[in-house]
Amino acid sequence: MRPLFFGSATRKLYGVYQPASGPPPRSTRAQGVVLCYPGVQEYNTSHPAFRKLAGLLSRAGLHVLRFDYFGTGDSSGEMHEGTPEDWVEDVRTAVAELKELAGIRLVSLVGYRLGAALAALAVSTGVKVEDLVLWDPVVTGPEYVSVLEFRDRQENLLLIHPTSRFERGKTEILGYPFSPALRASLERLDLRKVDTTLAQRLVLVATEERKEYSDLRAALASAREVSYSFVPEDAGAANRSAREEILLVTKVLGAIRDEMAGATP
Repeated sequence: MRPLFFGSATRKLYGVYQPASGPPPRSTRAQGVVLCYPGVQEYNTSHPAFRKLAGLLSRAGLHVLRFDYFGTGDSSGEMHEGTPEDWVEDVRTAVAELKELAGIRLVSLVGYRLGAALAALAVSTGVKVEDLVLWDPVVTGPEYVSVLEFRDRQENLLLIHPTSRFERGKTEILGYPFSPALRASLERLDLRKVDTTLAQRLVLVATEERKEYSDLRAALASAREVSYSFVPEDAGAANRSAREEILLVTKVLGAIRDEMAGATP
């Protein structure tokens, strides 16, 4: 693995480059993969999975770059300075960086939650990729914001001195800045209306059968073929042990690796 900073002098992005360590896949043309993290509220819980996925893809013969968006993680800038529109440009910058680092032409994108939406938006604004993998994607912004607000309320109940009421206009959610401008930008998001035709192949990976995923599949399938992988959670999801949680994540990551390497499940 090679940690690095890339991008412009005023917008340095932190990333980790993992070159291919295995023979290249025979059934896919993509030579590299850019991994797109979710929003900061889900970053910490997903980080170990992204590290493991990077290793799986590297051993499958693909060059991998994972990175932090501007204003998040170890990249430059403050959280309140970042916007979804800017983060889409960061995806574009990361794709160009991976091509230069690995000396390759064909790159795919894998995004989780908000990262999946950002990856799709990058494709819609001109980023050509081989595979676009949407892992439990944020489909509509209002639903995503509602989920974050619900989690914030639940966390608030665990505080020694919880606030007396939850205010929709608050400027912080789950301990991170959440400005009115950021809220407005996120609430405009609707993945069902995003043009992804610049991706040669579209893959939806879901761990739940949700109506929004069915709606997304229907919307995307109206213009192109969509490969769908369903990795179901166990019936007792709420009571899973840590080991069972790890096994579920391993199944999801294996499904993504198989999709990227062109393996037959």
